Amino acid sequence: MSHLSRARMPQKLCKADHAECSSLQNEYSFFIMAANDRQARRIGRPRPDKDPTMPKVKPETLAIRREEILQAAEICFAHQGFHQTTIQDVIKQSGLSAGCIYGHFTGKEELIQAIGESRHGRDSALLALKDPPDDVLQSLRSIARAFLGDLQKEEGLRARRVALQLWAEALRDDVVRDQVTSGIRQPIALIVDLLRRGQKSGAIDPHMQPRGAARAMVAMFQGIVLQRLWGETVSTAEAMHAFDIFLAGLASRR
Repeated sequence: MSHLSRARMPQKLCKADHAECSSLQNEYSFFIMAANDRQARRIGRPRPDKDPTMPKVKPETLAIRREEILQAAEICFAHQGFHQTTIQDVIKQSGLSAGCIYGHFTGKEELIQAIGESRHGRDSALLALKDPPDDVLQSLRSIARAFLGDLQKEEGLRARRVALQLWAEALRDDVVRDQVTSGIRQPIALIVDLLRRGQKSGAIDPHMQPRGAARAMVAMFQGIVLQRLWGETVSTAEAMHAFDIFLAGLASRR
């Protein structure tokens, strides 16, 4: 086959299957830009988004674009999984260009890590008690109700689908594992603090081990998440009733 024939082959293939070719071109352009970025760092040239000669973009605009990319990636990951999702899928879902996505993330691994961080932010909002009541047991009920209620929302369920994949990814990726374990430590630390406050006030059994009880509460929620993701019907009222029974076992015997 002549050089001319080989050069024309991609064009013929594009005409035969324009959609597939477009997908390949976007994937190809993404990795070309990644390679150019690595080369730029080796020779000391700034990335395009860091180049002072390029037009500056407002920080709030960058933040909006970044959030749009993360939302698109989360939808793709929730439906297809981490390993089946390509950058082209994220491009299509977001409606943004490969260059825009590359300006924020160097690849899928960075996207996965950023989504892990974003999930912690969501959980922090659920853990935040507005005007925490003096009643420690009521504070724990409020936290449980917030998490169970989030599971009934499509956005919350989608976030948990991705979280489940992060748990699996944590077995092979040290960075993701650190994110996952830190995400568990946060609610455990909050619950431990509440239980110790309850012990000081006399509301919680002084012989109860706060950390063990806190881990049990987190494990209960994780189990409910798994059942919900498997398509099981999870009643918030029934789950709260079971949680109340658990709390009753922690209460001080006066």
